[in-house]
Amino acid sequence: MSKIKSVIGKCKLCGMEKELTFEHVPPHKAFNDSAVKILSAEDSIKMVCSPPNDLPNMLSDVKGRIQQRGSGDFYLCRECNNNTGTWYVNEYVYLANIMSAAILEAKKEQYKTCSCELKSFSPLKFFKAVMTMFCDINVDCFGDDSLRQFLLNKESMEFNHDRYSVYFYLSKGPFLRIHEICGMFDIYSGRSTLLSEISTCPLGFILYIDKPDSVKPVGININDMAKYNYGYKSDYTINDIPILEVNNMLPATF
Repeated sequence: MSKIKSVIGKCKLCGMEKELTFEHVPPHKAFNDSAVKILSAEDSIKMVCSPPNDLPNMLSDVKGRIQQRGSGDFYLCRECNNNTGTWYVNEYVYLANIMSAAILEAKKEQYKTCSCELKSFSPLKFFKAVMTMFCDINVDCFGDDSLRQFLLNKESMEFNHDRYSVYFYLSKGPFLRIHEICGMFDIYSGRSTLLSEISTCPLGFILYIDKPDSVKPVGININDMAKYNYGYKSDYTINDIPILEVNNMLPATF
């Protein structure tokens, strides 16, 4: 049996050059434990340009790369992977499991939104799990050391609400859609918006950076979750979460 080669690189969180470990995005226990097809940039463009009715056939035709262990990559060093996994991931998995059941009910009843009452929930831990994933798939914590420290210090509540806006929706699939930071240009207003998206059934998130007031975001804003302390754990209600079908490869479009 051949020995698995170690991967040396810059950790996406602490920024140090170290041996990297595989980080699942989303977490392994949040329904990310089966093979996925990773598309090249060229194939992604083909998918974006295809008529909606052709997408199922197009997806089966594109070659892509099958990744057996699920969606993710060698993003973090072992210490950052272990710490963020221990500190934040359980809260993400908890909500993913609840929302998975809600999605099934919503499909049956054709609901367009969903509200949930969570028992013994820690909002800050969940929020930091989401922001860790966005740092995983992007470069150098967006060049923001304050964001890096917000995630590396589990107790920190110092989040830049002016720069970052995190929006949450429920994804009923069928596609998994993960996009690094990109610009969306509005030909009518002449304005561009910077955003990054992580959408895997049942949870979807869009991170807007310096979102213009004129932009109508997708989902509900969950920035307030960053205002709770790390030890806070209580009943928590999330109302009117939109349930959306991810049926194309263009970010933030449904």
